[in-house]
Amino acid sequence: AAFSLRSQTRLLAGLQLVKTFVIMLLIVGGSVAFNADAQVYVIGPIERMMALVEKLSENPLGATHLDPTYDDDKKVRDQGYETVLLEQTLERVGELLQVGFGAAGAEIIGKNMAVHSSLNPMVPGKKITAIYG
Repeated sequence: AAFSLRSQTRLLAGLQLVKTFVIMLLIVGGSVAFNADAQVYVIGPIERMMALVEKLSENPLGATHLDPTYDDDKKVRDQGYETVLLEQTLERVGELLQVGFGAAGAEIIGKNMAVHSSLNPMVPGKKITAIYG
């Protein structure tokens, strides 16, 4: 007596193929969702902080507040994540640097930050006549 398992084997192979495609779709979907969240909550704030540092290096007396450009940025700012706290701290440090250096030191610090990757205290200064009061 001969038994044929061909039809059952084909059915199982087809089901395994469907299972493989479903798992692939779940992995791709999860990856896309993870990348979107990483962009909004991690990469976006870090890029904004880098832009702020670049703006301060170009013009230390310039604006330190970066306006959120996307709705996701506004949502993240409203919820108060750690990256937002770091962003706000960096903005405040920039404002304090502006107050501390003033017009006289801002030009020297700006040139120093633009030319060197780190702060070089031995860069020659510039004589400025000013009235304080």
